[in-house]
Amino acid sequence: MKNKTFNYDKKNISYYITPKAKKTILLLHGWSSSIKSYPKLIQQLVDKNYQVIFLEFPSHGSSDKLDKPYQVSDFNKLILDFISYLKLSYNISLDAVYAHSNGCRVLIDILPKLASNLDVFIVAGAGIKYRKNIFQKIVYQLSKFKKFIRFMPFFKSIRKFILKLISAHDYLNLESDEALKETFINLINYDTENSLKKIYQPVHLIWGDKDTYTPLYMAKIMNEKIKNSKLTIIKDMTHGIHLKDPNFIATYINQHTS
Repeated sequence: MKNKTFNYDKKNISYYITPKAKKTILLLHGWSSSIKSYPKLIQQLVDKNYQVIFLEFPSHGSSDKLDKPYQVSDFNKLILDFISYLKLSYNISLDAVYAHSNGCRVLIDILPKLASNLDVFIVAGAGIKYRKNIFQKIVYQLSKFKKFIRFMPFFKSIRKFILKLISAHDYLNLESDEALKETFINLINYDTENSLKKIYQPVHLIWGDKDTYTPLYMAKIMNEKIKNSKLTIIKDMTHGIHLKDPNFIATYINQHTS
């Protein structure tokens, strides 16, 4: 797949597209991911006669870096503009859309604006607010006093240790990139729950029962709130389902795309 770009917000946004086939699917990746995580799934879908389109979000993969923090609404508009671009440039209408993790968070709000017969596959999707564990509650309380304790000896080391305990590795990796760090905070603080009841497309929720990044309770909330949804739980599976079992994902998509 050759890298191509289209312009959004004065940025070159990277995408990849396979040759025309019987059905077309758009893949939306998770946070800190890129096409490098998807060759096996893409090949599996191509083998099943799909045209695959892969969009790389700003500051991911080969797309231009963010020069300002983005909100969920900026990503919403990016996806809508890209879908319009596909129609104008290639005369492509989507049959399905796949969203993993953060890709789900930035897709949910715009689904009511897309075709009602679009098949939606949400894999380990983000968008439901986390239930704070004990360590997260401690960090939240400490954050209120950050300006007073940040100069104490060992503050940085202790902070890093606690953030690792609450699985905030993504945030730790962004400390040198202010725009991306603020974007990350904007995203994880956004709750899509009120938007779920507005979705009318057939939505397939695929989750691992051992997922700690987007725990199973999030899938159950989505399943309850989205009228036309089905939840499939994979035993002993964690967050990166597309990496660990791309054949299952591709086969499931092929069996459930109209």
